[in-house]
Amino acid sequence: RNYVRNGMFWIDLIGVFPFYIVALEITGQMGQSNELTHKLAFLRLIKVVRLHRVPAFFSILKYSSKISLMTLTLVRDLSAVLVWTHIWSCVMFYIARESAFDEDNSWLGSQVEGMSPFERYVTSFYWSVVTFTTVGYGDFSPSSSAEMIAGSIYMIFNVVIMAWV
Repeated sequence: RNYVRNGMFWIDLIGVFPFYIVALEITGQMGQSNELTHKLAFLRLIKVVRLHRVPAFFSILKYSSKISLMTLTLVRDLSAVLVWTHIWSCVMFYIARESAFDEDNSWLGSQVEGMSPFERYVTSFYWSVVTFTTVGYGDFSPSSSAEMIAGSIYMIFNVVIMAWV
């Protein structure tokens, strides 16, 4: 009863509702691969709201005598960094895909040709980790305005995440 009243039910429902699949069915795009389905893929990001329970989980574990506080802190911070870099690698890949991996307008450019989906993800994740750690090798850099804006936002938030971690 309190679960519905305090709003957690609705947050959980939003986190598990298949918005992407419903949108594909409504638009008749199920099984298609075109510009509309690529834009609708962004609806999958809504599932991130399911992570709202993680901080409460770690705060409960903080008082457990079976887990050392140092181990808990390391696991919590590593988890936060992995989730953060994963989300931003997906965002940057999405932006590159929106520009059709054009060599002049995309950070991935023509390198994406011949890559498997796993290699594309690893390349995006690599960019995210290199940017997060402020190493910035320079092998991948934003080309379009959208990529530059997203990259700038990512770097600003990285400062906050690093200060927290």
